[in-house]
Amino acid sequence: MGTMIMILFGDGVVAQVVLSKGSKGDYQSISWGWGIAVMMGVYVGGKSGGHLNPAVTFVSCLYRGLPWRKFPFYFVGQLLGAMAGAAIVYGNYKSAFDLYEGGAGIRTVGGPNSTAGIFCTYPAEFMTRTGMVFSEFIASTILIIIVLP
Repeated sequence: MGTMIMILFGDGVVAQVVLSKGSKGDYQSISWGWGIAVMMGVYVGGKSGGHLNPAVTFVSCLYRGLPWRKFPFYFVGQLLGAMAGAAIVYGNYKSAFDLYEGGAGIRTVGGPNSTAGIFCTYPAEFMTRTGMVFSEFIASTILIIIVLP
C-alpha cells in the first residue's frame, strides 16, 4: 500500500506538470510532490516500517534480521503496489495523455511530446553502462545509509 501511495502521488505530480506543459507546476512542484509522496508512503506503510523499495527490503534481510521468508512477499507487494499506483495515474490522466501526445492511443518514448518520462527516468546521452550502474549503486547506497541507520 505504501509503494502504491508513493507512486500515485509522485507520478501524479509529474503527470500534472508535464501534461500541462508547465502551466500547472514546475520543477519545484515535482520535488516537493515526490518528497511528500515518499513521506505519505512511509506513513501508510505503517507496520512494515515503510518498505517502499526492494533494495531496502533486501538489505534489511541481509543486515537487520528481517526474515528471508518475508522478502518475496514484500518484493511482490512493492512491485504490484507500484504498478497499481502508475495505473491509477494513467487512468486519471488518460485524456490528457491523448491530447498531449496528439491522439488516442499514441504513446512515445523520446521526442518533444513523449510521456514515457512521467513513469520512469532515462540516462543522459553521455552516460556509459558502467556509469549507469555506478550511479544506481551510489544512489541506492545513500538511500540505505539514510533509511537504515
